[in-house]
Amino acid sequence: MTMVPGGELLTSAEETRRLRVAIDHVPGLIGYWDREEFNVTANAAFFEYFGQTPAQLRGRHIRELHGETVYALNLPFIEGALAGEDQLFERTLIDRDGVPRHTEIAYIPDFVDGKVMGFVAQIVDVTVRVAAERARDEALRLFHIGMANHPLGHAIVDGSGETDLDATLHRIISAGMALTWARYGAIGIRGPDGTLTSLLHAGMDADTVRSIGELRSGTGLLDVPISEGQVLNVEDMAAHRAAGGFPAHHPPMRALLGVPITIRGVVFGSLYLTDPQSKPTFTQSDVSAARTLASAAAVAVDHAQMFRRERSAAKFMAASRQITTELLSDPAPAVRPLQLIVNRACELTDAEQAIVLVPADTVLPGEDGQTLVVTAAAGLNAAEVLGQRVPMAYSTSGAVFRSGTAEITQSLRHPIQAYSEQGERPGIVMSLRANQLVIGVIAVARPKDGEPFDDGYLELLGDFADHATLALTLAAARESERELSVGADRERIAHDLHDHVIQQLFAAGMSLQGTIARAYSPTMVTDRLRRTVDDLQDVVDDIRATIYRLQRPLERTGDFRQRMQLIVAGLTADSPIKTTLQMSGPLAVIGAALSGQGEAATREAVSNAVRHSGATSLHIEVTVSDHLVIDIVDNGCGIPAGNQRRSGLANLHRRAELAGGKCQITTPPGGGTRVRWSAPYGWSLPESPERIGSD
Repeated sequence: MTMVPGGELLTSAEETRRLRVAIDHVPGLIGYWDREEFNVTANAAFFEYFGQTPAQLRGRHIRELHGETVYALNLPFIEGALAGEDQLFERTLIDRDGVPRHTEIAYIPDFVDGKVMGFVAQIVDVTVRVAAERARDEALRLFHIGMANHPLGHAIVDGSGETDLDATLHRIISAGMALTWARYGAIGIRGPDGTLTSLLHAGMDADTVRSIGELRSGTGLLDVPISEGQVLNVEDMAAHRAAGGFPAHHPPMRALLGVPITIRGVVFGSLYLTDPQSKPTFTQSDVSAARTLASAAAVAVDHAQMFRRERSAAKFMAASRQITTELLSDPAPAVRPLQLIVNRACELTDAEQAIVLVPADTVLPGEDGQTLVVTAAAGLNAAEVLGQRVPMAYSTSGAVFRSGTAEITQSLRHPIQAYSEQGERPGIVMSLRANQLVIGVIAVARPKDGEPFDDGYLELLGDFADHATLALTLAAARESERELSVGADRERIAHDLHDHVIQQLFAAGMSLQGTIARAYSPTMVTDRLRRTVDDLQDVVDDIRATIYRLQRPLERTGDFRQRMQLIVAGLTADSPIKTTLQMSGPLAVIGAALSGQGEAATREAVSNAVRHSGATSLHIEVTVSDHLVIDIVDNGCGIPAGNQRRSGLANLHRRAELAGGKCQITTPPGGGTRVRWSAPYGWSLPESPERIGSD
């Protein structure tokens, strides 16, 4: 069973159903083929393309799906995937209605214990993108032809076909200065609300720019919006009512000409020219030239923006594939899945900070209601912001978590320590969804002077987040299937141990007890026989504990809190010891590798206390701050000075050292034993705890 947000327990069947629903709603085809190239599972989208339901497709060879021609074309990529290499290629497929579909196909190998067991196939329809690229290429071809034959063409488009937006804007400024003999020029870019967001300029030398410092934008004449069709032609800037004056060291300027750059009916910004060198003011001829330049510039800027959007979309798509590949190809990735997502999001959005928040496990004293906690962070102050808590109520991240609707924002309604200190800056807050449930929130923020986010980034980041959480879902589903297979094998071993080995040990113990009853030899022989019986009982207890662990393999789909509760409950259920378990802190930040070591250490220490201490009370406390700390205290007899059974204690120390921590075993003032096991929460070495033996 699995716990989901809200406290709902899911059975394996219900979890499988929800995974199926999630996969079937993915905008693309997803399937799994084994190493013999036979289908194991597929989503519902295969019917739209190939006319076969997942049930009809299951067990069929991939050749039957594609046909001989396409199969022969895809075979090198299939062989590459089965050899352990990721594959990415494009292919035109004909759907069941005879319509050509341009697709991008990824084959991702599935490794189990270093061996390729099959591959995951992802097929994404890129027909619209391919059509747009072809239309773009044709439009660009015509644009360059037009620019090559236009008097202003060479001034706007260089011979290399450079489409970088900043480079294009600087060429426009230079062209405007040349056409009107202006000494200085600038382009002011406006945001969706019409305010000036950035200013590019030319004409001033580097020393003057350094002397002035940061140029003000959004003040004075530059704050006057110029609508489509209008012109701002000022003879004396100082005499204008909107004039705000010049900063110190600014060169003198008198006449100003401003024209709007309008793209698809929306004002992108304005071209400003000032200080004509051969005349006191700008003439009507200058105005006409500036307007013509602005019209041609709008086309160039539109193309540059389109190229930038396509480059961004390609980067986001590539990052989505990388995350899917890393999560599906490695069952124990070195970087935690949420950390992997936040790292990529920070890079893709040119952000200086990115964080992921998920619901907290507990409500701490002083908190009112549900809380989100930062569990992954990248960029500025990444270590400091981890573990910070944010109330659901009255916070931007809480509102996004509850509504599922993303927000573009300049600041958060509830400050987050080590995140909000940077002040107002461009940011996006967006929900993360899996199995049709919101599992968390991702927030990214650019530097203060960074470019504002627009709706286009909402779509890109939203698609990226959806693909990333889908990869999490697929990885979890695959791990669940593996656990089911391992669980069946463990169940068989457990039955064999119980039905054969334990019975034989019991028989040997009973025989020895009968021997003791008949022994009239010296006391030493009798003591030795009793010790042998005790040792046999310890072996029986160990095997019983092993059977318990085999039958209940710690339900890795549950969280760390649940697994700790199961361990303590399983080991103390039949014991008369009064047991208390207390847990606090953001337990969700504990990664799989560290939780495995902590759980194994808890099992070892609690088992020793139950079996050997003779205690009447046992207290376990688990806390998370900058370390995972597990305190286990009993009031039993303590560890005898001459104790020769120390392999279990050595395991506790070895696990702590492996995780970069330490284990201290002491005697409390009132007697008994205290085991304090700690390790830094960030430890994530993919080391299986089952490699270390147990007493």
